[in-house]
Amino acid sequence: MTSDNMANKDKIPVIAFSAWSDTGKTTLIERLTALFKKRGFHVAVIKHDAHDFEIDREGKDSWRFQQAGADMTVLCSETKAAVIEQRHLELSELLSLIHDVDLILVEGYNNDEYLPRIGISRRASG
Repeated sequence: MTSDNMANKDKIPVIAFSAWSDTGKTTLIERLTALFKKRGFHVAVIKHDAHDFEIDREGKDSWRFQQAGADMTVLCSETKAAVIEQRHLELSELLSLIHDVDLILVEGYNNDEYLPRIGISRRASG
């Protein structure tokens, strides 16, 4: 998949936000998401996490499956679903998973220059 195809996958607009930590990226994306939702849009958000985040709680069944060595664990309820993979996914792979939305907002992924990007600065954060 080329960069042009990734940014235009299914014609879903993608906008990335970049800034130093504690500048307000998450707050801005949160507020934009709420604003777009009020206007009837379906919104997806992808966040790059520089840390090794945990999505599951120790001792829960899905955590136990991962500890046993499952390469992929899927959680599903009546209201939501999550897929946990024990590998890194490129941004292009993540974008290809998203469907049925009007807009994709991306936090981070600063090295992916093909994305339209909004830089954020705040005097208090330097």
